[in-house]
Amino acid sequence: MVPCEGLDYLKERFKLNANITVHDFSVYSMETDTKLDYWFYSNFYAAPHIQNVIVGSIFLAINFGFKEINVLGFDHSWFEEVRVNAENQVCLIDRHFYDGDSKPALVPFYKVFGGVYKMHEALVTHAKMFLGYHLLNKYAKTGDVKIYNCTEGSYVDAFERKNAIIYLNI
Repeated sequence: MVPCEGLDYLKERFKLNANITVHDFSVYSMETDTKLDYWFYSNFYAAPHIQNVIVGSIFLAINFGFKEINVLGFDHSWFEEVRVNAENQVCLIDRHFYDGDSKPALVPFYKVFGGVYKMHEALVTHAKMFLGYHLLNKYAKTGDVKIYNCTEGSYVDAFERKNAIIYLNI
């Protein structure tokens, strides 16, 4: 998934590759949770609020006819990493497993088009993402599609849980 500004570039880049077809779809949000929404979703005229790649990917998987979708690795535990620094900026603790014992940095939480989020803005934005998961699950059920959250400790409560270790037999 790429922003619409990159669509022409991708179409040109892959036009000679018979194995890749670039498609666009509307990201106009409809969130009234009605049958009309679902009709718009199924015809790619609208979608739940696509706040991240996961929402968009699940939306496409439903519309491409997958009957079971298993999502792994999306814990959304960044709630635990949110802080406000001495300059009153909303920040995220930038911590990576490969950093060893070094002290993690506080990094301001920047908006896509500039500026730093205020706490209420960050929470509203992320609330839309969680709403998108619930809308996707309701939409999926209209087509007998099952979505499973296989991520242990995930904050996402929209999908039925499935233990990935048992499911993947590892």
